[in-house]
Amino acid sequence: MLAVSDLPAGWSSVPSSDSTSSTPQCFQNVKTDLKPTSKGEATFQGGSSGLPLLDESLGYLPGRGQQAIALISQVLSRCGQISLTSDGATITGTIGAMSFPAVGDQSSAWQINLTGAESGISLTVGIDFIVFRKGDTLALIFYGDLGTPDIQTVEHLVQVAASKLP
Repeated sequence: MLAVSDLPAGWSSVPSSDSTSSTPQCFQNVKTDLKPTSKGEATFQGGSSGLPLLDESLGYLPGRGQQAIALISQVLSRCGQISLTSDGATITGTIGAMSFPAVGDQSSAWQINLTGAESGISLTVGIDFIVFRKGDTLALIFYGDLGTPDIQTVEHLVQVAASKLP
């Protein structure tokens, strides 16, 4: 798993949330449908505002790694419009496949663009979601930030995460 020492200066570890209240239904389906035999999760934030945010989830799926990538792609391609609700504010948007360098034995990448308002202030949030596997270990990495995430940072952090898997 990633550690604070793997991240740019100023990042810190924050408690992972098992709360599904702010998670779009299609993402809830991804995590519940996988049923890994073992799993781990780490969440980090790059500033006091909570953004950028990085969440890494790992799951071990003996004999099912390739099937899991196909299942995730199938579920996410059907998401269409999505919405997130946090602290009473709802932001809505779309998800679609994105171009991203190959990672591990198999990978796919998705980009989520959300807009809305909180406390009367318009905001745009971008989330890059990278899924990859090495053997039967599956990694799901969410990187979210205001506007568009820095793709070079995302690529670097995903490569570091992949290098930590056997």
